[in-house]
Amino acid sequence: MNILYYAIAIIAIFFMGYEVYMILSRNKTILIKGKDSYFLFMILLGISMILLSPEEEAPLASAIASVCVLAALLFQLAIKRGLTEKGLQKLFYRISYSDIKEIRIERISFSRVKVNAFTDNGSRSLLFLNRDLKEIVRLCQKKGIKVYLEKELNIV
Repeated sequence: MNILYYAIAIIAIFFMGYEVYMILSRNKTILIKGKDSYFLFMILLGISMILLSPEEEAPLASAIASVCVLAALLFQLAIKRGLTEKGLQKLFYRISYSDIKEIRIERISFSRVKVNAFTDNGSRSLLFLNRDLKEIVRLCQKKGIKVYLEKELNIV
């Protein structure tokens, strides 16, 4: 059983290395910073805490695996998402502006807007601050994408 825990720890360490590479290489290319919904992150965090919960009598390998998996999950929060010159950057992939058919922007709270990018394969969304709305619309229109705003959103 210890070998399984060490294997999980090694996979998590490799994953953390990839996340550090993503942080160092991609974070500089983000023009307008956005956020993903935390729903999936919370589900993964809950499942990992349930499956790898430390016990008093558990071996050291179990504790190491738990710490590595939780650290790998928390490292992904440091990877920026948002709009770049090439497209809409999600956590591990980018949707290029040529693939985006239209963008719909809606208010989800007083300070946040949700940007839904529609492609042939479905839609993807990111959350942005309300103050970035003008820049988002300008960048998307510059790239030739139709932008639809909710009635109550004003761009001054």
